Amino acid sequence: MIIESVAKFLENNSLGTVGEDIFIGELPLEVGDCVALVYAPSPDPNVAIDIYEQTIDFWSRNKNSGVSYSNLLDILELLHKKQNYSMEGFHVYFSNALGMVMDNDRDSERRKLYQLSIKFIYRKDEE
Repeated sequence: MIIESVAKFLENNSLGTVGEDIFIGELPLEVGDCVALVYAPSPDPNVAIDIYEQTIDFWSRNKNSGVSYSNLLDILELLHKKQNYSMEGFHVYFSNALGMVMDNDRDSERRKLYQLSIKFIYRKDEE
């Protein structure tokens, strides 16, 4: 699944550590400053060629709204309009943001929440 490769790509580009402040599928309650990657609704795979389009939502949480926002800006700068690059197990033809960083208020513990959606157009690497 590409989401694990995207998380590892963020780690390899010094934007955090998977399992420490980068998580897949959820923002753990016990971690204050973190980013989570979650699959978002995406179109059906192409039936003629092995090209996939997948949207991933990036959620950031921190008590400091500036830090939370900055976490997603770093991801935006890394992945928006990026072309022809490799991730573990995948070749990404193009990735682009589907909007800017969105403010989603605060969680129950008053930590600031932001969201960013990025679409990836890719193929699986042949083995």
